Amino acid sequence: MKKLLAILGAVGLTATGASVVVSCGNGEVTEDKVDLSKVTLTDFKATNDTTDAQIIEALTKVEGLKELKAEDVTIVKKDATKDVTGTITITASANSKLVSGTLTLTIDKLVDEGNKIPEGTNVSTRDMNGLVNSTRVGVDGQNSIKYRITKEVMSPNSIG
Repeated sequence: MKKLLAILGAVGLTATGASVVVSCGNGEVTEDKVDLSKVTLTDFKATNDTTDAQIIEALTKVEGLKELKAEDVTIVKKDATKDVTGTITITASANSKLVSGTLTLTIDKLVDEGNKIPEGTNVSTRDMNGLVNSTRVGVDGQNSIKYRITKEVMSPNSIG
Protein backbone atom coordinates (compact mmCIF):
# COMPACT_ATOMS: atom_id res chain seq x y z
CA MET A 1 0.00 0.00 0.00
CA LYS A 2 2.87 2.36 0.80
CA LYS A 3 4.32 1.70 -2.63
CA LEU A 4 0.96 2.47 -4.28
CA LEU A 5 0.67 5.75 -2.37
CA ALA A 6 4.25 6.67 -3.29
CA ILE A 7 3.58 6.04 -6.97
CA LEU A 8 0.32 8.03 -6.91
CA GLY A 9 2.05 10.87 -5.07
CA ALA A 10 4.91 10.98 -7.57
CA VAL A 11 2.50 11.00 -10.53
CA GLY A 12 0.40 13.70 -8.89
CA LEU A 13 3.39 15.97 -8.25
CA THR A 14 4.78 15.43 -11.77
CA ALA A 15 1.41 16.15 -13.44
CA THR A 16 0.89 19.28 -11.33
CA GLY A 17 4.35 20.65 -12.19
CA ALA A 18 3.85 19.98 -15.90
CA SER A 19 0.49 21.70 -15.96
CA VAL A 20 2.00 24.81 -14.36
CA VAL A 21 4.79 24.90 -16.98
CA VAL A 22 2.32 24.45 -19.86
CA SER A 23 -0.12 27.07 -18.59
CA CYS A 24 2.55 29.74 -18.11
CA GLY A 25 3.49 31.39 -21.37
CA ASN A 26 4.67 34.80 -22.47
CA GLY A 27 1.09 35.96 -23.02
CA GLU A 28 1.38 36.32 -26.81
CA VAL A 29 -1.33 34.78 -28.91
CA THR A 30 0.02 33.74 -32.26
CA GLU A 31 -2.37 34.05 -35.14
CA ASP A 32 -2.00 32.18 -38.40
CA LYS A 33 -1.21 34.69 -41.12
CA VAL A 34 -1.78 34.00 -44.80
CA ASP A 35 1.55 33.80 -46.62
CA LEU A 36 1.17 35.98 -49.72
CA SER A 37 3.86 34.02 -51.57
CA LYS A 38 1.52 31.02 -51.55
CA VAL A 39 -1.54 32.94 -52.80
CA THR A 40 -2.81 32.43 -56.35
CA LEU A 41 -5.19 35.02 -57.76
CA THR A 42 -7.40 33.09 -60.16
CA ASP A 43 -9.32 35.02 -62.81
CA PHE A 44 -7.16 38.11 -62.24
CA LYS A 45 -5.11 39.66 -65.05
CA ALA A 46 -2.60 42.31 -64.02
CA THR A 47 -2.21 45.22 -66.46
CA ASN A 48 -0.61 48.65 -66.45
CA ASP A 49 -4.08 50.01 -65.63
CA THR A 50 -4.61 47.78 -62.58
CA THR A 51 -5.44 49.87 -59.50
CA ASP A 52 -4.58 49.17 -55.86
CA ALA A 53 -8.31 48.87 -55.14
CA GLN A 54 -8.65 46.11 -57.77
CA ILE A 55 -5.75 44.22 -56.20
CA ILE A 56 -7.23 44.48 -52.69
CA GLU A 57 -10.61 43.35 -54.05
CA ALA A 58 -9.00 40.29 -55.68
CA LEU A 59 -7.10 39.45 -52.49
CA THR A 60 -10.25 39.61 -50.35
CA LYS A 61 -11.63 36.71 -52.40
CA VAL A 62 -8.81 34.48 -51.10
CA GLU A 63 -9.71 32.27 -48.14
CA GLY A 64 -8.64 33.95 -44.90
CA LEU A 65 -8.30 37.43 -46.43
CA LYS A 66 -11.92 38.59 -46.42
CA GLU A 67 -11.06 41.35 -43.93
CA LEU A 68 -7.90 42.53 -45.74
CA LYS A 69 -7.48 46.31 -45.90
CA ALA A 70 -5.11 48.51 -47.90
CA GLU A 71 -3.12 49.15 -44.70
CA ASP A 72 -2.22 45.44 -44.51
CA VAL A 73 -0.07 45.57 -47.66
CA THR A 74 2.26 47.78 -49.65
CA ILE A 75 1.76 47.69 -53.42
CA VAL A 76 4.53 48.70 -55.83
CA LYS A 77 3.89 48.70 -59.58
CA LYS A 78 6.39 48.72 -62.44
CA ASP A 79 4.62 49.19 -65.79
CA ALA A 80 5.21 46.88 -68.73
CA THR A 81 6.46 48.16 -72.07
CA LYS A 82 6.62 46.48 -75.45
CA ASP A 83 10.16 45.33 -74.53
CA VAL A 84 9.85 44.48 -70.82
CA THR A 85 7.26 42.70 -68.68
CA GLY A 86 5.97 44.69 -65.73
CA THR A 87 5.38 43.65 -62.14
CA ILE A 88 3.06 44.38 -59.27
CA THR A 89 4.70 43.54 -55.94
CA ILE A 90 2.40 43.12 -52.94
CA THR A 91 4.24 43.01 -49.60
CA ALA A 92 2.69 42.46 -46.19
CA SER A 93 2.97 45.42 -43.84
CA ALA A 94 4.96 44.75 -40.67
CA ASN A 95 1.92 45.47 -38.49
CA SER A 96 -0.54 43.32 -40.47
CA LYS A 97 -2.32 40.65 -38.45
CA LEU A 98 -3.67 38.94 -41.59
CA VAL A 99 -0.79 38.49 -44.03
CA SER A 100 2.94 37.88 -44.27
CA GLY A 101 5.39 37.56 -47.15
CA THR A 102 5.34 38.94 -50.68
CA LEU A 103 3.36 38.21 -53.84
CA THR A 104 4.59 39.32 -57.27
CA LEU A 105 2.19 39.54 -60.20
CA THR A 106 3.47 39.78 -63.78
CA ILE A 107 2.17 42.27 -66.34
CA ASP A 108 2.56 40.98 -69.90
CA LYS A 109 4.65 42.94 -72.39
CA LEU A 110 2.64 45.42 -74.42
CA VAL A 111 1.76 44.38 -77.96
CA ASP A 112 2.86 46.80 -80.67
CA GLU A 113 -0.11 47.11 -83.02
CA GLY A 114 1.43 49.89 -85.09
CA ASN A 115 -1.05 52.47 -86.32
CA LYS A 116 -4.07 50.23 -85.90
CA ILE A 117 -7.27 51.88 -84.69
CA PRO A 118 -8.73 49.66 -81.95
CA GLU A 119 -11.62 47.51 -83.12
CA GLY A 120 -15.01 48.92 -82.18
CA THR A 121 -13.76 52.52 -82.12
CA ASN A 122 -16.28 54.88 -83.71
CA VAL A 123 -14.48 57.30 -85.96
CA SER A 124 -16.34 60.12 -87.69
CA THR A 125 -15.07 62.03 -90.71
CA ARG A 126 -14.29 64.90 -88.34
CA ASP A 127 -12.11 62.52 -86.31
CA MET A 128 -10.39 61.35 -89.50
CA ASN A 129 -8.85 64.79 -90.13
CA GLY A 130 -5.15 64.44 -89.43
CA LEU A 131 -5.29 60.64 -89.33
CA VAL A 132 -4.75 60.14 -93.04
CA ASN A 133 -3.54 62.08 -96.03
CA SER A 134 -6.22 62.36 -98.67
CA THR A 135 -6.38 63.93 -102.07
CA ARG A 136 -9.52 65.31 -103.65
CA VAL A 137 -9.88 63.55 -106.99
CA GLY A 138 -13.09 65.03 -108.36
CA VAL A 139 -16.82 65.36 -108.17
CA ASP A 140 -19.19 62.71 -109.51
CA GLY A 141 -22.55 63.35 -111.15
CA GLN A 142 -24.27 63.74 -107.81
CA ASN A 143 -21.91 66.49 -106.61
CA SER A 144 -20.29 64.12 -104.09
CA ILE A 145 -16.64 64.79 -103.39
CA LYS A 146 -14.42 61.74 -103.83
CA TYR A 147 -11.14 61.33 -101.97
CA ARG A 148 -8.21 58.98 -102.45
CA ILE A 149 -6.59 57.98 -99.17
CA THR A 150 -2.86 57.84 -99.70
CA LYS A 151 -1.28 56.76 -96.41
CA GLU A 152 -1.61 56.74 -92.61
CA VAL A 153 0.18 59.59 -90.87
CA MET A 154 -0.84 59.08 -87.27
CA SER A 155 1.05 57.65 -84.35
CA PRO A 156 -0.46 54.80 -82.30
CA ASN A 157 -0.93 57.06 -79.27
CA SER A 158 -2.62 59.94 -81.07
CA ILE A 159 -6.15 58.58 -80.62
CA GLY A 160 -7.48 59.73 -77.31
